[in-house]
Amino acid sequence: MSTRLLFRLGVFATLADVITTFVALRIYVGLYEANPLAVAVIESFGLEGMLAIRLLVGVGVCWIAMRFLSGWRSRAALTFAAAFWTLVAVSNLYEIARVT
Repeated sequence: MSTRLLFRLGVFATLADVITTFVALRIYVGLYEANPLAVAVIESFGLEGMLAIRLLVGVGVCWIAMRFLSGWRSRAALTFAAAFWTLVAVSNLYEIARVT
């Protein structure tokens, strides 16, 4: 798989995480952020601030992997990032489905 495609998948998965996190925390009562670092950021910057930081981190990790790593290292890092953010988004969807 090409590095550019993996980058796009990583960014898409990050967006999916941000959107499902927003929906879970803003709309559904009883759901909460489980990541203690994210909770601290929410307390300091609000939900929107945490989501912006999460988006910047996700896209930033993908950009760094594409820009500064080469060959199989870049593809491996991008594959891991895309898989990680996809799992987080799927977990968010599972929690939303569980409370509806």
